[in-house]
Amino acid sequence: MNCQYCENVIPPGATKCPACGAPAPAVNPAPAQQQQYAPPPPQQPQAPVARKSAFTAGCLSFIIVGLGQMYNGQVIKGIVLLISAIILGSFTFGIGSLIILIVSIIDAVKIAEKINAGRQVGQWEFF
Repeated sequence: MNCQYCENVIPPGATKCPACGAPAPAVNPAPAQQQQYAPPPPQQPQAPVARKSAFTAGCLSFIIVGLGQMYNGQVIKGIVLLISAIILGSFTFGIGSLIILIVSIIDAVKIAEKINAGRQVGQWEFF
């Protein structure tokens, strides 16, 4: 804002002009806008998620490769893991089957934990 007498700049909040000493014009600040209360939007109820025991899923995959995946709802993935373990194990004297067994156990436990956390899990999602 400028002084009406000497045209010098008056800093905000000053009561008089620093150059000539004339009183600064009164400034009416803009009225504060009132904030209106808006209620939060209603949240849609979430469908209850069937909890899966990570321990049970791991034990089932240990007993039969892919059974933990079937328990978690990934039936086709469990069947593919079981068939893969049988075929690969027959060609590698069981070593390939052991690797698939370990991956199956870890995967079943991790997928059960994701389901319990409420996250969506795809049919072919691993870990």
